Amino acid sequence: MGNWRLGGLGRLVIFINGTYQKVFKDSYCTSVPNAPGAVYDMDTMKWLPCDETIAGGAAGLRLELGPFHLGLSGYYGQGLGLNYALEVSDAAQDREGNLRTESGEYVQLQVVIRKFDLFAGGGIAKMYLTDYDNKHRDTDPRDTTGASLAYKYNFLKDQIGFNAGIVYNVTPSLHFDLDFFRAQADWFGANNFPGQKQVVWVSNGGMMANW
Repeated sequence: MGNWRLGGLGRLVIFINGTYQKVFKDSYCTSVPNAPGAVYDMDTMKWLPCDETIAGGAAGLRLELGPFHLGLSGYYGQGLGLNYALEVSDAAQDREGNLRTESGEYVQLQVVIRKFDLFAGGGIAKMYLTDYDNKHRDTDPRDTTGASLAYKYNFLKDQIGFNAGIVYNVTPSLHFDLDFFRAQADWFGANNFPGQKQVVWVSNGGMMANW
């Protein structure tokens, strides 16, 4: 991590981090061919391993130039989890236990005008399909020709968020806030639920006092 002053103009902060973790399948497992507990994948024609490696990295920066403040960040890896680190869910792994690749980006901007702080930002977290997902598809019921395929299971594709708002700083210790947030989740879609999407709008207002 680095933190530098840009003369009298502002500040630049940069961070880099990562994670690495071995995870193992529950219950008894062996990767020895034909041994009790070993699992053979008929699709890939391979014996499945008993462990996987969660690994990923993230980086970002904060740039302050007078009244303009900009934040950028991004991450990439496999099996990282969506709601918390190393989460066990359909977002982090497929039904065979293969870890999914994930990535995300986020940007936040703030402009200070006298006693007002104006801000807006947005980000996305994306999950990618595995070979197992792509091999388990059926005829898409929306296509009458039968040429298209749809996934058998409903996989989360991404989560997207946008925010905007304004803060009025009455004093250095008293602040009034009004903000808005739009959240969206998309799924790859299974046969019976093609292309699902959920959108939530949230607004919030209040006061904060520091002491």
